[in-house]
Amino acid sequence: MDAILIGDQQVFAIEYWLESPSPPFGRVRVWAENKWLGDFRREMFLYYMAENLRAMRDRNPIRLKHLYATPNDVPSDQELLDTLSWSWGDVFDDFLSIIYAVEAERTVHVLWALQPSRGSNFPGYPPGPHHARVPYTAFDGVVTQFVDALAVPGSPGGGGPPPGTVWGGREKMGRPKKKGKGK
Repeated sequence: MDAILIGDQQVFAIEYWLESPSPPFGRVRVWAENKWLGDFRREMFLYYMAENLRAMRDRNPIRLKHLYATPNDVPSDQELLDTLSWSWGDVFDDFLSIIYAVEAERTVHVLWALQPSRGSNFPGYPPGPHHARVPYTAFDGVVTQFVDALAVPGSPGGGGPPPGTVWGGREKMGRPKKKGKGK
């Protein structure tokens, strides 16, 4: 199977390779302004990332902690990376990153930097931090397609998994078995 690219790498895109559809497990990276974030050599469960991106797309202030009214309300890039950086999973652990929205600009900001101690794993990766501003329309369209493609519960087009499927913490699920390999 080839990687699937949703969106425009020069603006905002999600590139993924699905190893197992239920629960969604595979490789993923995010593109913003022609730079990528995430280690495509690693695999992880994708639903947590999809759920978090959907929360940003919906810009629900009850669920979303990083929604700012104006640019003046946003802490500095360095403060955000130093204090609020988070990870969607193993693929993103080599990076400091945060995504936040600014309502007055109608943009989602993708802010990231390769952790200095991990530079040797990514020779030639451009020094950061990197800060991309993505219009709501571009971000929302890509996220909707990604969430629907993974059939994340509650996604309008994906319809979710079969009835009775429970997606929980990865500690209970283990890694999906590869098809056609052994037992």
